[in-house]
Amino acid sequence: MAGFLKNRRNALIITALMIVLSLVLSYAVSAVRVEYEPYSTGAASRYANKNYKQFRQYVEDQAGILKKDAETAAAKYIAQMWYSFESIIGVKTVSRLNGEDLQTAASQTLQKAPFSQCDGLVLIDARTGSWYAVFSSDFERYAEQGLQGLFEKMLGSTIEEKRAGRTVAELLRELTQWMKEHLPRVQQPSGLEGVVEEVLERLQLVRKLLKPLLKPILIALVVVLVLKDALSGKKK
Repeated sequence: MAGFLKNRRNALIITALMIVLSLVLSYAVSAVRVEYEPYSTGAASRYANKNYKQFRQYVEDQAGILKKDAETAAAKYIAQMWYSFESIIGVKTVSRLNGEDLQTAASQTLQKAPFSQCDGLVLIDARTGSWYAVFSSDFERYAEQGLQGLFEKMLGSTIEEKRAGRTVAELLRELTQWMKEHLPRVQQPSGLEGVVEEVLERLQLVRKLLKPLLKPILIALVVVLVLKDALSGKKK
């Protein structure tokens, strides 16, 4: 082995492989240094821009009165709420109530997936422009602290169909501001438990990042061994 390493060509090959491996590890380490910043508006916005598609399920436009860009904007605001507060306020529009009153329909909708995961829901009747906001039992206390008043201020007595998308987006934007003043932000685990959890998460991410690179690294090692044998044979 000592003779193999003393060979200049072999040493250059090993050096090149070490450089590649160090670059890979540097990339992996930098990738896991993504801090969770619930107090940062910028961090919440970046999270929303990257993950908003998984929150579009909480914007259900059965009546077809929300434009696509309005649905996207609404999903992004919901994603921001989730990032900072782990809270979701859903939106659903309907063109008919099937004989139910709006309050009953909203309450029943909140109990069904995916809205059963929400802290609140605003149901909009596209035919009349009327709306009703309903909240989970854990969130009712916030409704009494001015949340219901915010809905009434932003939505008015009825919602114009042509402005429905903009109105919903503006409501959710104001909700994110309201939550900053009234809801505690999500906190990461503290103490030893938090440190262990963070280390495990980072190791899992490193493993995920390195997995596709294992095959090229193994191939490179095989090439080195082949070259070693070839060079040894020439010396003989």
